[in-house]
Amino acid sequence: MGAHDAVSAQIAQDAGFPGVWVSGLGLSAINGLRDSNELSWTQVMERIEMLSDRIAVPALVDMDTGYGDFNNVRLAVRRLQRIGVGGACIEDKLFPKANSFLAAGQVLAEPGEFCGRLKAAKDTAADVFLVARCEALVAGQSLSEAIDRCGLYAESGADAVLIHSKKTVPDEILAFMAEWDSRVPVAIVPTKYSHVEAAVFEEAGVSVAIWANQSLRAAIIAMQRLCGDLAEQRTMRGLEDGIADLSRVFELANNAELDQAKAQYSRYVPPGREAVASNGSLSRAEETVEDVIRLRRAWTAVQPLTENAEANLLDHARATVPFYRGVGAQKLSELPIVDRRAYDHGVTDFTSGAPTGENHLTSSGTTGNPLTVAVDDASWYAVNYHFFTQICELAGLPPDGFTAGELAVLFVSNKPGRDNFVRPLPALNYGLYARIQLDLSAKAAQTFTRLPAQILYGKATYLLDLRAALLAQGIASPPWSPRLVLVSGEPLHTDDRARLTEYYGAPVVDALASTEGGLIAATRPGEDSYQVFAPNVRLEVLTDDGAVRDAGVGELVLTNLIYRDTVFLRYRTGDRAELETDADGSQRLLRLWGREPRTLRFGSRRLKTQELTERFGSLPGMGDFQIVSRMDGALLRWMPDAGWPEPEALRRSLRAAVDELLPDQEVEFELCSRITPPGGKKRRFR
Repeated sequence: MGAHDAVSAQIAQDAGFPGVWVSGLGLSAINGLRDSNELSWTQVMERIEMLSDRIAVPALVDMDTGYGDFNNVRLAVRRLQRIGVGGACIEDKLFPKANSFLAAGQVLAEPGEFCGRLKAAKDTAADVFLVARCEALVAGQSLSEAIDRCGLYAESGADAVLIHSKKTVPDEILAFMAEWDSRVPVAIVPTKYSHVEAAVFEEAGVSVAIWANQSLRAAIIAMQRLCGDLAEQRTMRGLEDGIADLSRVFELANNAELDQAKAQYSRYVPPGREAVASNGSLSRAEETVEDVIRLRRAWTAVQPLTENAEANLLDHARATVPFYRGVGAQKLSELPIVDRRAYDHGVTDFTSGAPTGENHLTSSGTTGNPLTVAVDDASWYAVNYHFFTQICELAGLPPDGFTAGELAVLFVSNKPGRDNFVRPLPALNYGLYARIQLDLSAKAAQTFTRLPAQILYGKATYLLDLRAALLAQGIASPPWSPRLVLVSGEPLHTDDRARLTEYYGAPVVDALASTEGGLIAATRPGEDSYQVFAPNVRLEVLTDDGAVRDAGVGELVLTNLIYRDTVFLRYRTGDRAELETDADGSQRLLRLWGREPRTLRFGSRRLKTQELTERFGSLPGMGDFQIVSRMDGALLRWMPDAGWPEPEALRRSLRAAVDELLPDQEVEFELCSRITPPGGKKRRFR
């Protein structure tokens, strides 16, 4: 897929393309320049370096003519070698180049001179995959001239040739392939004949198709439409659904990695050192048994406060937290409601003047700016250790069912940058809690086999990725089955729950937890409603009519009862749910939508997202899908389940379901190798 900057390259990678084409036209165009080498080769290299740093798939760099003679080519490929790109493509025209689709100006280089450029490139950087682009057909030369030139290029060191055509039909390409002797692979750029199915070229022997500028052109249309609509109506009302959420911008910029790096480097204690860092906190990845026992003691010491938690917390907040000083409220329900914006603009206003610890929790930032809160030792224990005690009580797993020193909880992650650790769980009979960054490849089966645990834990996406990796190794059922599968951190859809239950052979508990809320609620095995953990939080809902109630449908308002350092009282979470509160004060979430919308607009119609999930998610062979609503229709991204042998049958079933639910809508289908990026948060509706 063509890329013109780091963002477009990452989007192409996330969509499943196995490589990106760094387009010379794209790099020029986004800088407002012509595709005539007006962007210097050093400027090109700077942009390539930023782009290649953001992707894991190989990049094939469009070097145009090589920026000059053989010497310029040598300088350029040496720089590309240092950057570490996958390959370079040089075309057989003269410097400065003329775009292939311009009406005139297609002058070919003399074959011997161009072969000298290729030889110089290969002698300078042998490990840079070299593609020689032949423009003979574009310049109106004969097929035999194209064949002869490509043969010379292969003999001069090219690892592959790219044969180009600007006709709107693939006849020239297919004729070339019929004559080519296959001494090196062939790439094509089907810009003008893009309507032809890739299978046609595969059957003809083409190895690579490059979609060189479609991403750039799509971006231009989207920006023109948005700017025109906004200039005309002077409000973003009705336009927000057509643009990416800011959370996606932060995700593409990899904000989460910065937070992980902060946790790793801002408070570093060298291995083996007993001393505490200057801020008084140990590295959380290195907590010892003694550390955990100390944290548990701190948690036990504050338990008497929970007998009258709300009154004690209100007194603490009014005495030590700037935002609540002077507030005359006599109970929590009388306090003002705050939101994320208030916290971001005044972190110290919500920080206790008498903190008791230097522990920090940081959100991933998948659905907004990363959020960091300080918690004392007791709260740290509650969030990281007592969490499992509460889940086990809810699921009916007694503590004496765990064995000291054996694996109790295995947390599986595929989020880049996460560290591995093993910690004890005192309340679960000193069973062990391990977090592993699992290599989702052939190694996954070997690693997973060696780590049997009673509770398998992670985001639903993490555990489904593990399932896919095991199925890819021919493992129809896992080598061991946990007693419980625990998921949290993203919406759990009915079809995902069914896949997890069936494959791992265990009931599933879905936990609602957050950085600012800790453990909020969880489902019992086999149930859909969420039991709210009263010792941890108190919930209300802000309904659509602006009222705050202890029951109904609306945005969850959270009061955290266990945090003492960063205090969240009556805090808008951004999550939507249906809350039920009994006379005795116990609470349940009957439905949880989280940040996903309840309905999605298609033209003048609205459909419930639950209905869409039930219809599409239940299709045999469906692995995952995502619907992006547009002003002129919708985009439906889909992927078959791991190992599903009939993707075409699934496509037909999906088409029939769309025709049934959206008979009057233009729906574009996009087959994906994955939809949720590694470490990201599943989002089915945009």
